[in-house]
Amino acid sequence: VPSRFEPCGLVDIEFGFSGALMVGHATGGLGKMPGVYYAVESCADTHLAAKLSRAVEEALALPDAERNTMVGIALATAFSPPEMMDKYCAVWA
Repeated sequence: VPSRFEPCGLVDIEFGFSGALMVGHATGGLGKMPGVYYAVESCADTHLAAKLSRAVEEALALPDAERNTMVGIALATAFSPPEMMDKYCAVWA
């Protein structure tokens, strides 16, 4: 997920619940699920593309056992709507 900003971060939950390993920008609401996240120091397209490319390479280089463990953790994670709303309110209040 190469979002410049992701205020709610529901997409990482959707990825995780689908059994997909999350690769994305560590911004806003992203980062709740196991995955490979990257930080950016510039909003230049070339910088963002390079960071995403390196994160994808890192994710693909993970040993199968580690990747499978991360996916298993994501599939077992539960997010109740009231808990999520409380967390969003705490961040955005």
